[in-house]
Amino acid sequence: MLMSEAICTPLIGTLRNTSPGVPHYFPGTTDRTLPRVASHTRDPGFGQPAIETRYTYGSNDSNNANDHNFLGYGSDIAWSDDGLDNLYKVSSNYEYETQEHLWDVSSNRALRTTRRVFNRFHLIVREEVTHKALDQVDDTLLVTETEYYINPSVEFKDQPNYFQLPKTVTQTWRKASSTQPRHSEVVSTTYDNFGNVLIQTNANGVTETYTWYDKNGEEGCPADPQQFVRNLKGKTVTPGPSVFGKAPTLQTRYRYRQYEGLAGNDPWLAISDETLCKDELVQQNSTVSYIEIPDNPFLHGRKLRDTLTLNGNTTTTDYEYGETKNARAGELVLQTITTLMGYDDVPGDPGQWVRKTVTLEHSLLSGEPLLTRDDNDVEIAYEYDLLGRVTKETVAPGTDAVASRTYSYRLCSTTGQQASQSAVNVKGVETITWLDGHHRVLSETRQDADALGGNPYAVREIYRASYNHLEQKISETVIDWEREKDVRLTSLFKYDVWGEQRSMIRPDGVEEHEITDPINRTTTTWVEGLGKTITLNNLFDKPVSVRRIGLGGGQLSEHIYRYDGLGRTAEEVDAVGSWTRYEYDAFDRMTKTIMPDSSEVVREYVAHNRENLPVKISVNGRVLGEQAFDGLDRMTVSITGGRKSIYTFTAGQRQPQRVTRPSGNQIEYVYRPELGDEPAQRIAAESTANYEYDLQNARLLRTVELGTTLERSYFSSGELKSEHINHGGKEAYVMGYEYSLQARLLSYTDVLGQTQTYEYDSYTRLKSTRMGGLCSNFRYDALGQLISLETLDETAGYLQRLCIDLEYDEFGRECKRTFDLGAGLVQTLEQTYDEVDRLTRRTLKAGSELLRDELYYYDSRSRLYDYKCSGSQAPVDPYGKIINRQIFIFDATDNITFVETAFEGGSNASFYEYTNPSDPCQLTALTNDFQPDYPARLEFSYDADGNMVHDEAGRTLVYDSLGRLSSVSV
Repeated sequence: MLMSEAICTPLIGTLRNTSPGVPHYFPGTTDRTLPRVASHTRDPGFGQPAIETRYTYGSNDSNNANDHNFLGYGSDIAWSDDGLDNLYKVSSNYEYETQEHLWDVSSNRALRTTRRVFNRFHLIVREEVTHKALDQVDDTLLVTETEYYINPSVEFKDQPNYFQLPKTVTQTWRKASSTQPRHSEVVSTTYDNFGNVLIQTNANGVTETYTWYDKNGEEGCPADPQQFVRNLKGKTVTPGPSVFGKAPTLQTRYRYRQYEGLAGNDPWLAISDETLCKDELVQQNSTVSYIEIPDNPFLHGRKLRDTLTLNGNTTTTDYEYGETKNARAGELVLQTITTLMGYDDVPGDPGQWVRKTVTLEHSLLSGEPLLTRDDNDVEIAYEYDLLGRVTKETVAPGTDAVASRTYSYRLCSTTGQQASQSAVNVKGVETITWLDGHHRVLSETRQDADALGGNPYAVREIYRASYNHLEQKISETVIDWEREKDVRLTSLFKYDVWGEQRSMIRPDGVEEHEITDPINRTTTTWVEGLGKTITLNNLFDKPVSVRRIGLGGGQLSEHIYRYDGLGRTAEEVDAVGSWTRYEYDAFDRMTKTIMPDSSEVVREYVAHNRENLPVKISVNGRVLGEQAFDGLDRMTVSITGGRKSIYTFTAGQRQPQRVTRPSGNQIEYVYRPELGDEPAQRIAAESTANYEYDLQNARLLRTVELGTTLERSYFSSGELKSEHINHGGKEAYVMGYEYSLQARLLSYTDVLGQTQTYEYDSYTRLKSTRMGGLCSNFRYDALGQLISLETLDETAGYLQRLCIDLEYDEFGRECKRTFDLGAGLVQTLEQTYDEVDRLTRRTLKAGSELLRDELYYYDSRSRLYDYKCSGSQAPVDPYGKIINRQIFIFDATDNITFVETAFEGGSNASFYEYTNPSDPCQLTALTNDFQPDYPARLEFSYDADGNMVHDEAGRTLVYDSLGRLSSVSV
């Protein structure tokens, strides 16, 4: 028998096989053998390590010639050349196995071994994946055991029809050296005699139950033309066990219709109705129909119409097909016109159409898409090479806004070449991706189109990666261009004993850890030198608890989550014991949130589909806002605090053509859909704004409004390069920007011609800024945290210096700030936090002198309700009173309803009024009881759009039709 020894791929990867040693023996004889592969080496080239896989068989003993194998050697049968699988004739409980070893040549040992055990029907019954760990760490083992519906005492012909299907699949994670501790997950399945699933019980406890129509037909499904039981009648999803929440049982029911086959063919069945029920109550119904023209093979059987009905609202999608020629591709295409008609569409009145049409063209030769066109006539065209790879994408072909991306590919024909992919963006900037023999990215280069290095045609490197012999990425370097200098930022990756990434060493040398423990189902994250966060996950792979562990090893906080039987969050309890509960509808949309103070936030959603589109939100029965959506899911009405805005659309467009504000003011918009969703023109009562965009990348180039012109230019990376603002023909204000390739600001020139420069350290952290005689310097600690900010000012002719030093706690929260004000004046600001990161105390001192000591207390919804302060620099309120204490009371919608301010000589009680019945959050009046120091009563008034027109100082505020403040008068 001839066997390949080496294969060289078009990517210049090399595959080598070796097959020395003991072969496979045929049952009943040792004279007839079959060679077996002993090792397989894949060499990706280009400096990356080869991947060597070694294989052993049977008992994993190369000197044992009596090993079981897939031919049946060592069984009770003799080989027969009858064309049948001989192993199926074995009557004993025969098993054979293979071992696959991912080999490390440098240490001459297997780093990962996969042992697979098969039964006499070649079904895998056990797979063991062993990861060879580091020294002082146990090897890890993932065992997958599969049990089948096999009767061991009978032959193949007498086995159950479904004996090759898994009965249970058990996955177990443990250490290789011990059976405990371990974590196991079991999925069990039952079947009918046709192999259809009847009941599947998942590891998380969710049960899926299936029923099937009889092959002879019954109500809802005609007889199966080929007499198979294969048409799904219903599916029921039963929640897993949970004492939390109200998870429903979901049923999906199906009905079928028979269609004629093409000439000479049997009829066929297709789903005609699908109904979703929640606890037996219908939630949604959908129907499907197909074209039935048996003498037209091109059209027959294609989808004709979809309908979706919820709460009596029906959304319809119609399909039309045609065969046409694509001029650009020069080939026949399948043209599909899809028209989505909303539930509120009026078919007989084009003025009342709520529909969107999309045209697709697919090659009849390859099936690849060649053109998409929406009902705004925005087209995207695609071109391919002979291997079916995209070579060109063109938006708006044939228009002045045509923009194309092109792609090219290079394979290898001789040694020394390297495969690559090239992408040229809409501005003609080329990026080349270089690949190794395993199709992994090794490096990327980009054209220096902005001449940051002086030559706009130069090609410079922007990325590099390397891999280990387990095919894991071990380093990644991002190259930023700082003018002509290349700044290399290298990150290193480490992996755990399960083969998963466990840490990343950032370019600044700081190591970020994320350890996943599948045995205990925990994920532990921390930054080297800081505290840890340990997350315990449930069988839905969602967090059950999140604990924070201090540097001393003690638990500092725990946040608990509880779930319903479908894995939806039913309740959470934060680290200070405040709970929040949630309820959902059948489509997993959150319908109610019960806050820690028992306030209830209720959300209602659109009635015509299952999308997360809220139409009403209320708190304790008081409506805060309402929305309405049309059949294309466009918001047509928005009501906030009783103020109604109306959005009007042109046919099929996603953005509004007109917005009518609550005051009746209208704003109209004109768009160029091929350039995106931003308007080309905005027409308001007092002004018209025009916007011009780059025809290739749609970035804003110019806007004109009320005699003011703004013009912009950009770098090829998309960052802003310059801005020119001109008012009424006067001298323009000019601003200039300079960026690195990775968007680090290098300099900024303001309208006065002053330039501020930015300097970075070798890790691209901001090191200093300078503008004229003003300079700021920044320093960082070993964890990359900012620890010093020094500002020097020489603009006054002499040096002024301010230095701020910062300190952090074990979770990276700022806990101390030291101000060196010069002349020996030093102040310190210390801060402490509670278990949920709320500020609890802040103390400002000058030496030993207490300047301000503040205490903060919060209610169950984390709202500040009590504030206490002492010291010589306690804060002063707007009426000149030094605040000693303030007490706050809130309502259910977070409005402040009462504030008591205590100060030397008394206290003032402030009562806040919200008397607008339509807007429970609009402040209308404020009263104070400490007279005459405080105003007895302040009243606030608003215009129809909700803008404040009279404020607390008695000023009158005027707004334009866009809601922008235009004038203030006393």
